[in-house]
Amino acid sequence: MLVASVGVKAQCGGNELCAPNLEKYTLLKSYAVELPDRNSKMERPPEAMYPVILYKGSHYRISGCQNMENSSTDMIYSLFLRDQLISTNYNKSGGKNYAAFEFICNKTGVYYFKAHFQEGAKGCGSASLSMKK
Repeated sequence: MLVASVGVKAQCGGNELCAPNLEKYTLLKSYAVELPDRNSKMERPPEAMYPVILYKGSHYRISGCQNMENSSTDMIYSLFLRDQLISTNYNKSGGKNYAAFEFICNKTGVYYFKAHFQEGAKGCGSASLSMKK
């Protein structure tokens, strides 16, 4: 898994692009992520989820950024195939969030991009799916 930084600040409306260096990548889709606080610790944290079709052999990158003025915790975003986690920007063992993750798709299919804020906190930001040229 490769990681890199993205220096673009997101807005809650999702109007601002949060994408990697577009000289090396082609932007495929940008996602707005705006989530409320969860009501109680017993409740599952709010989560944004978007389906996306990915193709075998393609090199993808998912990057994200959040609006620090409207987010009290870090945004965690992940890619799933059905219920199986493929990759995420959060390293649980080290407790570190990365600005992006890359992967090479080894199976064509419908994947799910999911995003939430740590501890179920409210927050807003954006994420982008790009493909290496």
